[in-house]
Amino acid sequence: YFSVFTDSDQFEVLLRYEPLKPGEPAHLRLFLADFATNAPIHKAKITLTAPEDGKLTFQTTEQHPGEYLIETTFPNPRTYSLTVQVVAPDGRADLLLLEGVAVGKELPQAAEPAA
Repeated sequence: YFSVFTDSDQFEVLLRYEPLKPGEPAHLRLFLADFATNAPIHKAKITLTAPEDGKLTFQTTEQHPGEYLIETTFPNPRTYSLTVQVVAPDGRADLLLLEGVAVGKELPQAAEPAA
């Protein structure tokens, strides 16, 4: 997996994803936790946008407490940033930036041992 992390004084956000191919459906996992306690944030409203492409849309579905499935299709092989707007059920809100979401990049392969 690739991963990208950011935090603020209220929340921690971790995004994990397998290699993303341009033009194909992307399924990313976003983990949201309280900064002070590391407790998962359940039933948060999460809105994502990409500054590099204002036409991108993101579908967010909570899978487990604090774990959200993000679905989209990235059109181009490039590195994207994602702005994450979080509104927690307790009324706390924040805007965070995830940088370095690489589309078209493959995971490094382990070199085969020499014979």
